[in-house]
Amino acid sequence: MKTNRLFKYFMIAVLMMGIAMIPTKAVEAANTTSVTIKADKKYTAYDITGDRKKDTFYIKTIPDKYDGYSTAVLSINGKAAWQIKNTRFSDMKARLITLSNGKPFIYLYAVADNGDGPVCGLFQYNKGKLRQVINFQTLFKTYGIHQSGDIVKLGKDRLTARFYVMSYSLGPSYVDYTYAYQSGTLKRTSTTGSFYYPTGKNTRTLTVNKAINAYKTAGSNTRAFTLKKGNRVTLGKCWVNNGKVYLQVKYNGRYGWVKALNKAPQNNNQKQFSNVQYAG
Repeated sequence: MKTNRLFKYFMIAVLMMGIAMIPTKAVEAANTTSVTIKADKKYTAYDITGDRKKDTFYIKTIPDKYDGYSTAVLSINGKAAWQIKNTRFSDMKARLITLSNGKPFIYLYAVADNGDGPVCGLFQYNKGKLRQVINFQTLFKTYGIHQSGDIVKLGKDRLTARFYVMSYSLGPSYVDYTYAYQSGTLKRTSTTGSFYYPTGKNTRTLTVNKAINAYKTAGSNTRAFTLKKGNRVTLGKCWVNNGKVYLQVKYNGRYGWVKALNKAPQNNNQKQFSNVQYAG
């Protein structure tokens, strides 16, 4: 009986050791990655088409007769997938961004004076061509000039796009929007974005230059209150939808939305806020 018990304990110990030695597979979510792509250099180690196979691609630039370039062509696996020509730019910036789900996108920015290059956007490969999914030059439409932008933050199957605009209401402005992967591409998750301040501050105070109506919600015509010249307001969020732009402001503890200017002020009297400076 004693021998049987010893044998039983021995077999249990062997079984437990065997279980402990069984390899376990770590479950880790892949990270969204960003790789800088240089013009006139061939790449063969990355997937740009989304089929999870390594592709061969490169961006060829052609100099103009000055100090810049006139043409850029992105070829993928021997075929031209995107190009700009008969234009002018000083530098070609590109980054391959691969989401954690393996879906690749490429950021392209042909830089020119005042940031007004011929292209600035995020593209996705589809049926042999690159299709633009984020256009950094059109979000604010007629509400400002010198529009551009970049991808500034990467998350799981999502990213943050930072838009720059020389706003007619606010002057130089940066607005962050989140885009998430949905239905095969990236889509903006909200019509409301957050202002980014390069100085490190998280608020901006504006001095009202003339009477301005503030509305209860962005896009509505229901007035919440009226701002008077000299009032000091704190800037909140930015709302962009269907070609319209509204700015959230806070005054005396109350929030309202102001219609942004869609035409450049021709004099100081037409400015919405007196402490706004323009450049470019």
